[in-house]
Amino acid sequence: MGDFIFYIHSDVLELDNFSNENIKNFLNKINPILEIGRKLQANVYYSFEDNDELKKYFTDPDFNKDFSKSQANKLDLLLENFKQNKEVNNFFKIHFSQENTSLEHIKLPFLNSKLKNKNLIIFSLKNEEEHTLLMVKSNNDFEKVKINSFNNSNKIWEFINKNLPDRVYNFNSKHGNETTKAIAPNSQKASQLLCTDEKAQELLKNAIFDLRERYWCYNFDEDLQTFIVFPCEGDNPQNKYHAFHIKDDEWDKEIPKSIRKHFKK
Repeated sequence: MGDFIFYIHSDVLELDNFSNENIKNFLNKINPILEIGRKLQANVYYSFEDNDELKKYFTDPDFNKDFSKSQANKLDLLLENFKQNKEVNNFFKIHFSQENTSLEHIKLPFLNSKLKNKNLIIFSLKNEEEHTLLMVKSNNDFEKVKINSFNNSNKIWEFINKNLPDRVYNFNSKHGNETTKAIAPNSQKASQLLCTDEKAQELLKNAIFDLRERYWCYNFDEDLQTFIVFPCEGDNPQNKYHAFHIKDDEWDKEIPKSIRKHFKK
């Protein structure tokens, strides 16, 4: 997924999130968001400065009176396989007012310069907004940067799917559809597509995936209250997928745990 790059906002690594009274709710909220970066096997960056500042409190004897040692382990697990950003860059918000236009310096220690031709997604606890900033490296080296902050996993998937090539549903006689019975080759058992082709296309458009498992897409069909699976039809320029539904007693076997977790099933 080279077209996407992810960053962890400084508000995720604030000390208050790791207090005994907050950490459970914090992890329940942030883990599904961060998991998207892992599903896409994408580069996810966090600020070395933010992380270093936070870790100072984990070794403070006074602080540990109210702060268990396990918080440091939870932080390490939270950031596992993600990358530290040690770059120092200058980002400015532009306040346009013709000849009175001004620049406001914005501190974003998690951002780096690996931004060109990428869709930038910032994982945040609080922010959900789109910004266009100016990144300035020197007098002669600067560029416009568009960043998208999200605090909701469904909104992140909407953004990802919007910026991916269109996926195309392709009817497959093996699985049939709402009006056509599945016909499996060699008398094998075949899972049935239970909806119309049009509905399958609609569900494919907003489906999610986990590249750690395979490049298949999944969605939950609210009308039928079960999962629909979209196998990719190989490396084809039309980006075609066929589809079938999964019976609820086969979810554990057929649907990756990470996908079931996203849909809370």
